[in-house]
Amino acid sequence: MTYDEFMSWLHRRRFSIPTFWGGDVPNPLQKLRPAPTPKIIDTITEVYDTAKSTGAKAPNLVEIVKPVQERLRATGYEASGKQIQDLANAKQFEGRRRKPGKTVASETRSRRE
Repeated sequence: MTYDEFMSWLHRRRFSIPTFWGGDVPNPLQKLRPAPTPKIIDTITEVYDTAKSTGAKAPNLVEIVKPVQERLRATGYEASGKQIQDLANAKQFEGRRRKPGKTVASETRSRRE
């Protein structure tokens, strides 16, 4: 029995997910709908706002995909990584990312020296 088959079996019989697996286990029976463009843009904005409020580094175009997809899945939507990257590359988000060039690690090393 595969993982997906096992999860489907658990959900069909209304068993709870074993707690030792931890985290949120998606419901394999739930069909995700394609996310509309405004929903993706709002989610990208949320991810950048969260990074800013926590003082974390703002995600770049590659790093933005995973947190956006996780938030969309939590609301029953899905979007491809390419679609998210294309929308995150818009002018409205340019100022929210670091400029190309020095990395956070290289800047930290140069400050210590």
